[in-house]
Amino acid sequence: RYNSRASLIFARADICVLPKLEISILRHWATKCLPSFQITICRLTFLMFLYYHMLTHATILSMITIFTDGSSKGNPGPGGWGAVVSYEKTVNSTQQEWITELGGRENHTTNNRMELTAAIKALESLSVGVEVTLYSDATYVVKGMTEWIHGWMKNNWRTSAKKAVENQDLWMDLYQASVDKKIHWKLIAGNAGIQANERCDEIATSFADSAPTHLYNGAKHGYKISLRA
Repeated sequence: RYNSRASLIFARADICVLPKLEISILRHWATKCLPSFQITICRLTFLMFLYYHMLTHATILSMITIFTDGSSKGNPGPGGWGAVVSYEKTVNSTQQEWITELGGRENHTTNNRMELTAAIKALESLSVGVEVTLYSDATYVVKGMTEWIHGWMKNNWRTSAKKAVENQDLWMDLYQASVDKKIHWKLIAGNAGIQANERCDEIATSFADSAPTHLYNGAKHGYKISLRA
């Protein structure tokens, strides 16, 4: 493509009877400078597009952290669930790191159902397109979403033993809440000194006991609990 453009320029130069020196300069520009100039323009255009995309999708690019836990007295019995969600929020036209605690209760339930509900409620509180790291001490939840659920769905919600999947309603809700989100499921040890996990347990237990604790909703710098896993 560049050689054809150069030939056109030379033809026009010959018609105009340009001096040989000017033709030589023109030949160099057409064959050497023109391709480099066009490549530079393409690179600048791409960088401008990338910068605009990052500005307009800042919320999507930011990482969100979630801790969840569930509790049931008697299993089955009265139960509660708790979650801590860390994300970015626009406050007075500025982006701030924000913490929202969530919690709830059911009168008759199981520990597994409360573990699932905690993850569902936390993910449902987010918009689509976000990237999330979700920490849970429930092997049931983490392995269910990373190893088991696709086989269950393929087998019409049957296990490998051909039995109906327990808590299918909540698994379906959790899968739906996960759609259009990039989620990193992380299994952590319970009762291992992880402050955010212990806080989720405190929230869940307080709701199960019908004595719900105060739920924090504010700037991260005012939150006294570590989110380190």
